[in-house]
Amino acid sequence: MALAEKVKRALTRAFHPEYVHLEDDDGVTGYVVDKVFRRMSHLDRQTKIDKALRSESARMTEKELRNVQAIAAYTPEEAAAHGIRRR
Repeated sequence: MALAEKVKRALTRAFHPEYVHLEDDDGVTGYVVDKVFRRMSHLDRQTKIDKALRSESARMTEKELRNVQAIAAYTPEEAAAHGIRRR
């Protein structure tokens, strides 16, 4: 299974997001949009993403985790304000 698909599956299990967009070009980058991020600091959002990727159910190796470069976390309102749309 491709790394981006593994990451998407882990994020979907952890958050039940409105949508996730990931790209894998020498490392996985992208964003996840979910109302769970409301009233949460950026640091807390990144901590939740990291925990989701490191969870036992994600089954990701350390090498795979090192290839996850950046995943932004947005609320639906923030995504709309920044013009982020489903792809």
